[in-house]
Amino acid sequence: MATIFVADDNPHVHSMVEKSLGAEGHEIAGTMDGSEALESIAQSKPDIVLLDSTLGELNAFDTCREVLSLPGMEKLRVVLLAGPLETIDSTEALQAGVSTVLQKPLDPAVLSELVGDGGDGAEGSKSKPPAVDLLVHQALGDADSQQLRNAIHKQVEAVVNASIPSLVDHITDRLAEKLKPK
Repeated sequence: MATIFVADDNPHVHSMVEKSLGAEGHEIAGTMDGSEALESIAQSKPDIVLLDSTLGELNAFDTCREVLSLPGMEKLRVVLLAGPLETIDSTEALQAGVSTVLQKPLDPAVLSELVGDGGDGAEGSKSKPPAVDLLVHQALGDADSQQLRNAIHKQVEAVVNASIPSLVDHITDRLAEKLKPK
């Protein structure tokens, strides 16, 4: 089993990773504070780091470089977590040592596959979502706009459906805490 470190200021991300990967027996550690991220990662010596691209004042690319320069961390996989509409400079990410970029909301099945494959993330080790293939085909003129819309709709629906259980748990926990008798 892998040790996964989550550096993200969104409690929903932590909850979803804990519920999906923790349930599979992986050890989960993390921080929601960007200023603690580097030291906490160095102390926990994880196999994989899920690093929010916008964690406070933290520069994700600089953090990735620093973490990978630490003794014994050269083989660490750093997965950059990007917002749903955020674009990441792939050249800069590659130069910083980022292994993979995942868009939020996170899909538990994709996380499981990422960790379950031993964390090697080899290119081509997993199939692309149909929407990605159709976007490529659309750029080449092989797909009509309705096919593209249907494929994107299917992918968005799958991600939302996968995220709903942990979101419901998170909201329930927050409401229960706020409404708890004092």
